[in-house]
Amino acid sequence: MRSFLNVYCERAPRLKITQEREPIFWLKWFATSFILNLQFAHAVEFSSNESALDTYSNESICVTSAWTYESLGKLVGAAYMVISARDDITDTLIDASSTAAGNVKVHDIVLVDGNMTMTPAKNLTFNQDSPLQMKPHGLHIMLMGLNQPLESGMSIPLTLEFMYSGVMEIEVSVRKFGDNPPAQAMICE
Repeated sequence: MRSFLNVYCERAPRLKITQEREPIFWLKWFATSFILNLQFAHAVEFSSNESALDTYSNESICVTSAWTYESLGKLVGAAYMVISARDDITDTLIDASSTAAGNVKVHDIVLVDGNMTMTPAKNLTFNQDSPLQMKPHGLHIMLMGLNQPLESGMSIPLTLEFMYSGVMEIEVSVRKFGDNPPAQAMICE
């Protein structure tokens, strides 16, 4: 049985592709195409995002772009947002709760022995130069035991407790599963 490589080289002599170079050529071509496609998809994702969602702030901190995906009938979800501080303030997120869920925890996704694992988040300190950026496949607020499945268009209350700035009440917007994440403002304005 003749391989695709042999047939291709016989039919395309003008390209001066030899069998010795063919596998490396195609590997480079595939890798380049893959990277270019990822860059294009990334550019489209960020160019098609709507502006940042509501901003919640006080004199010390601000929370922007609080959102979650619909839960598709399940009673679990994950909330994402950016938490930043004003000026030279440094603060720490110490707890989160919601009347919409029975159990709320801050989790992080880490690589352990080659496997992605969800673990309780540690060191949730932030400032203006180093905000807490919560996003899919990373730091997030886990919503377990939801009172009802999350549906696109609704919003749920979330209470964030900070070490120095006290308590902040925010609303988390529910987006359709598969939609692009909203743009995330990284600093307090």
